[in-house]
Amino acid sequence: LLRVCLIAMLVCMAEMVLSDIKAQYAFSCFDILEGKEFGKKRRGIAFMVTVCIWCNVGVSCLVMGFLSRCFSPFVLLKWTTLFIVLCQLMPVILAIHASIPVLIVSSSFIGLAYAVLPPLQAAVPEVVPANRVSEAIGAMGSCKCMAYLITTVILTVGLPALEQAQMDKPLWTLFPLCAAMALMAFPLAWNLKPLSQTAAGSELAASKSDSDDISGTSSSSIISSSEAEGVRA
Repeated sequence: LLRVCLIAMLVCMAEMVLSDIKAQYAFSCFDILEGKEFGKKRRGIAFMVTVCIWCNVGVSCLVMGFLSRCFSPFVLLKWTTLFIVLCQLMPVILAIHASIPVLIVSSSFIGLAYAVLPPLQAAVPEVVPANRVSEAIGAMGSCKCMAYLITTVILTVGLPALEQAQMDKPLWTLFPLCAAMALMAFPLAWNLKPLSQTAAGSELAASKSDSDDISGTSSSSIISSSEAEGVRA
């Protein structure tokens, strides 16, 4: 459960940062961040970014629903953590070439990065006992809320510092950082196993140790009996 909560925190922090700064990042890439004359263009770009992100959130959840018929949530969770790293790096291209097609594609990839959430949610009942599923879901929800709080603090403190930095379009640096944060979730997802498999392994180890103890006891009794026969002889 701890691994699932850590994955949820890392993934949600990265997604929250990118969703919050994407419109502002697009304004800076198109050089329309300031100026009243660009108000209409800013509204159009903000609308485009929002539509692309949330439409692809629905697409990603739909695709995960179809894939869940063929793969377990643990398999999907492993590979979607790698997929979202690619998704979170794509908006960097907008800083290199600012155009409407690149904006649509990069915003769409931010929405597709939410594909990690359905398998993450589906993995929760598999890693805890059946009588503690509701408790585990509540714990993961609390971790998500904590991630959103930490993200708000980071953006409140970090964005003014980035704007004062002597860099051209400094917001692009947040995308590799968020991708690195999502990449940290991959080892946690890779080692995640269902509770049934873990319990089976524990039972197998326990039964093996019991059999070893029984065999050791029987062998010692055989040795002692043979020694007793030798003494009698």
